[in-house]
Amino acid sequence: MTRPSIREHLAKLQALLALAVMVLALSFLNDKFFKAENAANVARQISVNLCLSIGMTMIIIAGGIDLSVGSVMALSAAVAASALTRGVVLERFDSVIQFTPAGAVIIGVLVGALLGMINGLVVTRLRLPPFVATLGMLSIARGLTRLWTGGHPISDLGPEFGYLGVGGPMGSMPASLASFRYS
Repeated sequence: MTRPSIREHLAKLQALLALAVMVLALSFLNDKFFKAENAANVARQISVNLCLSIGMTMIIIAGGIDLSVGSVMALSAAVAASALTRGVVLERFDSVIQFTPAGAVIIGVLVGALLGMINGLVVTRLRLPPFVATLGMLSIARGLTRLWTGGHPISDLGPEFGYLGVGGPMGSMPASLASFRYS
């Protein structure tokens, strides 16, 4: 058994080394790079991708892949946003069920969980390869999102809902990122 050479070690660490060089270069080029405001801004911008990448890491470690993550997230967010802004219309009873921000988030999580369960069942029970199953779900979720929203953004979600993306228990850090500290 031969020992790995320095070149092989560097090849394994090239992404980390490139990141270190970029951080070092940016810290010299901009005096605000290591400021708390910049760190909070970066945390706000990466919080959603961080949450998704943790789940994807677990899937990849298990030997699978999920191509539908972004589309499922978009559909879940669209359903949650419309539940918050429009509620659920019950035409038969001539009434509307309105939701709080927490209720809308729960509905969005349930939609994501349902689609994830469908993906899991298709892969485990029907024995479809994860690449094929999640590619199909990507198309389905993307199409449903477009049908659900009519291709238009859903806005005016209110300050309570916006708090999840811009504020949280740690001040300006997003609640989605701050929750990792307490879990």
